[in-house]
Amino acid sequence: MKKKIIISLLVLIALGITGVWYFVFYSPVHNRRNVENEKGITINATELVKEFVSNEDSANKKYVNKTIQISGIVNNTVTDSEGTTIFIETNDSVNTISVRLIKNNTTTTKGSTITVKGILTGFILNEVQLNEAIIIASTPPPSVSIQSKKLDTATVPADSSTKKKQPVNTTKKEITTDTVKIYKSNTASIKFFSHTPAEDIEANNTQIVSSLNTTTGQINFAALIKGFRFENEMMQDHFNKEKYLNSNQFPKAEFKGIITNISSIKFNTNGTYNASVTGNLTIKGVTKNITTNGTITVNTNTIKIKSVFNIHVQDYQIDGSDVADTIEITVNASYS
Repeated sequence: MKKKIIISLLVLIALGITGVWYFVFYSPVHNRRNVENEKGITINATELVKEFVSNEDSANKKYVNKTIQISGIVNNTVTDSEGTTIFIETNDSVNTISVRLIKNNTTTTKGSTITVKGILTGFILNEVQLNEAIIIASTPPPSVSIQSKKLDTATVPADSSTKKKQPVNTTKKEITTDTVKIYKSNTASIKFFSHTPAEDIEANNTQIVSSLNTTTGQINFAALIKGFRFENEMMQDHFNKEKYLNSNQFPKAEFKGIITNISSIKFNTNGTYNASVTGNLTIKGVTKNITTNGTITVNTNTIKIKSVFNIHVQDYQIDGSDVADTIEITVNASYS
């Protein structure tokens, strides 16, 4: 009888351990939220942007963390080592929609008409962002008849006044480019890493918006907190809770700084340069001044920046009881 009780207890303990393993470790990784199985809120791309521009707080409550299905014309497609981001046109000349695909399995090109479904993470620096998205349908852009193009060209009369104006326009563009050297990246990335005795915690956000002024050295980064993706969905949920990042109240993180040795970096000469950066980092409504180092790589028409630095979670009123006191931040950006 005693032996049966011991065996029963061991079985219960084994089942308990198995249950903890499944719900804490296995299920959050292998049974992640899948937008393909969710019914999305269908809305026009222009109308979605309009709602965020008109009243961001109201739109956040209505759409953030919801599955959204939109159709539109592809303005641009960017593929990197982490996946593909699609930018969808709207009737707004300033604001757009950024869609990060969960799978890099598309041949969608500029001008294609697509329908996508993804999790809306928020609105930042003129972008409504969708993450963990899939393409529902894609139609290639209409082909242009070569014969029609030839006929159109042939029927256009020569205009001497147009020819005279052309050099003026070209010169004007060159002056503007040389005077204001501001580059923008819509697919920069931020990764953070935390080591604890229990496990390592890592998250990535590949929809970071950044700008770089190569004349003044001003450099800015902005991120949506809900855009950080964890392999373990339970961690992702905890990350956004009130005692951690509290993304419902503080949906964005920003860095505004200056490359202090900008004069030593030759943006017109290929090479890798050391850079020193100082500025203000704002997380969870708390702003702290930080100073860090990084590298800037110039290669023809592309500028790449990388920096790795540490922050203390308590500095930003983040509960550090379940994570390491120090978190490693890795920033990458490519400008062209």
